[in-house]
Amino acid sequence: VKGKKIKLGKENFLIFTITDISYIKQLEKELLIKEKLNSLGVLAGGIAHDFNNILTSLSGGVELSEMFIEIGKLEKAKENLKKVFKSINRAKFLTHQLLTFSKGGAPVKRPFFDLKELIQDTVSFILTGSSIEVKYDFDKELKPVKIDSDQISLVIQNIVLNAKQSMENKGILEVKAVNDMEYVKISFKDYGKGIPDEIIDKIWEPYFTTKNSGSGLGLSIVYSIIKNHGGYVKVYSEFGEFTEFQIFIPAIDSNKNNNILNNKKEFQSQLPHNLEILVMDDNIEIKEIIKNMLNLLGNKVDTVSNGEEAIECFKNKEYDLVFLDLTIVGGMGGKECIKELRKINKNFKAIVFSGYFNDPVMTNFKEYGFDSVLKKPFNLEELKQAINECFLN
Repeated sequence: VKGKKIKLGKENFLIFTITDISYIKQLEKELLIKEKLNSLGVLAGGIAHDFNNILTSLSGGVELSEMFIEIGKLEKAKENLKKVFKSINRAKFLTHQLLTFSKGGAPVKRPFFDLKELIQDTVSFILTGSSIEVKYDFDKELKPVKIDSDQISLVIQNIVLNAKQSMENKGILEVKAVNDMEYVKISFKDYGKGIPDEIIDKIWEPYFTTKNSGSGLGLSIVYSIIKNHGGYVKVYSEFGEFTEFQIFIPAIDSNKNNNILNNKKEFQSQLPHNLEILVMDDNIEIKEIIKNMLNLLGNKVDTVSNGEEAIECFKNKEYDLVFLDLTIVGGMGGKECIKELRKINKNFKAIVFSGYFNDPVMTNFKEYGFDSVLKKPFNLEELKQAINECFLN
């Protein structure tokens, strides 16, 4: 209600205007919901499209590999399987992006000694098939960092993908990484369309996009991941000229972490073998894959489907290492199981693994009695890294 005084001749009047703001607020609420639903529709459509493409290349690649093996063309089969692995990495990129956005995605951080390799591998992966020339410039010895390498790879992928689209698959991308005080600074400069001044402050907002097919999640995820790593992001752009993204990741403090820096070789050392290992997972295929990987590395492996079975095994046999799935449908999961196993025997190493990255057990695994952590999906190299981390603690 608003009041206003007016004078007509010798008389004074007070005129009131009454506005039903509840109706206006309801309209605004409905418009906001409609906008969010439209954004989610674009996101869901884009995800479905991307996953259908990935599934097509996966099924086709596996089928062709089987055919080539049957007729004895092993090199052709190998070539197709490499393409299958690329498709798996694309699927991993999509799921990590969604999980990171959905719940904030707290990083699972480990000492990391070769940012140069991570940057080059990721940039190369995203620019495969384009005509973009990459010019690299790295400090001779980049400081080690403590990061979630999957999430930092996701940051690089999103920034490089933006550059690729801005330059329409041709041009020059300058990639630099330098030591900058207590940070490592990584910059990506493209000479594409640039970002207009009027929208540069909006690019970090979820669902904001200038592309017809984009979801608007990429840069908001970049911002979230770097913030969760204790770093920050800067962007500079001249419309029609260039765009440069700079990300700052805290370096490991050499004064406080001499043990980590001195043990660099140990983090990359040869694996222990001849271990007695117990693997718990309610998924038969995953259980068998992990068992086969560990057997190939020279270990003896037993498998169980839930925590109750794991406890029974522990009563009858001593194990050097256990792998516990965090979530077991209809049974005891890793969080409860590790407590019971430690009561029976404290002298073993334990790795928790899961597809749910945001559970506190995954991000603070040591507080829950674990020595290392694995995020699904993982490959043989990541499995080896988790085992090494166990036996260094």
